[in-house]
Amino acid sequence: MDQVTSHNAALVEDAGKAAKMLEQQAQLLALSVGRFQLEAAYANGSDSENDAYPALTRPSALP
Repeated sequence: MDQVTSHNAALVEDAGKAAKMLEQQAQLLALSVGRFQLEAAYANGSDSENDAYPALTRPSALP
């Protein structure tokens, strides 16, 4: 039983370290993304992006 408890404790420690590392990576990502400036229309979540970038059409298959 002690081995199982020790193993579980080690897993919890590893999970805690991984969570901390993910938190740090998320903060770095937020800083990186924060450098980009969005136009006001895109920043408020409007669909005007669809008008600015129309969908691409697939070329027809060759005969």
